[in-house]
Amino acid sequence: MGLENNQTPKIVLVVCNSTLSCSMLAGVFLQDMIERNKLKERINLITTGLKQASHKKFLPGVVEYVMKNYRFDLTTYESLPINLQYLEQAAIILVMESKQTVQLEAQYPLVTGKIRLFSELSGKVFDLTEPVALNCESLALHIERIREIVLTGTNRLCNWLDMPFVESNIIYAY
Repeated sequence: MGLENNQTPKIVLVVCNSTLSCSMLAGVFLQDMIERNKLKERINLITTGLKQASHKKFLPGVVEYVMKNYRFDLTTYESLPINLQYLEQAAIILVMESKQTVQLEAQYPLVTGKIRLFSELSGKVFDLTEPVALNCESLALHIERIREIVLTGTNRLCNWLDMPFVESNIIYAY
């Protein structure tokens, strides 16, 4: 399905504090869902972190777990430092934690009204923080929670972007 009237894709900005895994994992799973559902011409996804120096990183064990279980090569995935241009162009900004909403709105008042918690894609509202314990079990739960939010939230994201989308067309399988 192409864009009508030469519309440009809507930008979805996924933001977390330090991009140690939350926004980048959300970005990987969202980008895959966008591509699987032929939404690439309609949605441009950008992941970013509030802390400039911390992009391009994952928590230890995440790269290996995701490669083994989902066959996504995270070593080639890059999150970008946040900038004003992304914020201005974004149709919607998904943040991992509510404190990031406060921080973004204080620093960039123009984003007020564009921000939603990433968890809202699931129909629930909660903060999604980096796991405290860096063991296999906590990492697996963390990754699965992000993946599940994406699997259940594609239709909701399209609705937020005013893009009618028939839920029965969504490909859920990984």
